[in-house]
Amino acid sequence: MGNTYIKITSEKLRLDECYEFVTDDSCGGIVAFVGTVRNTTQSKEVTQLDFSTYKPMAIKEMNHIAEIALEKFAIKKIAIHHAEGMLQIGDIPVIITVAAPVSYTHLTLPTNREV
Repeated sequence: MGNTYIKITSEKLRLDECYEFVTDDSCGGIVAFVGTVRNTTQSKEVTQLDFSTYKPMAIKEMNHIAEIALEKFAIKKIAIHHAEGMLQIGDIPVIITVAAPVSYTHLTLPTNREV
């Protein structure tokens, strides 16, 4: 795994699994993003989402995003987990955690637009 942990699964995503991976004695800050399925999008009702993947390509792209984030930002470790299958309102389709050597209040996750 090294300093990245990429996962796509039909099992329930676990924040503690991502958090434990990025925990490092040399890091003073951990940031987590937890995406949830909401009940509306673009003013339309959502009752559930069905995520399907072509795993080899998705994992390759997720690894690429992680590599860019590690190179571009003060990040030591990163975990990106994504769900597949049918998810209901409130379910978690994505968790991203990062750890950085310094602890400061403006530590934020880079957006896809930034990487």
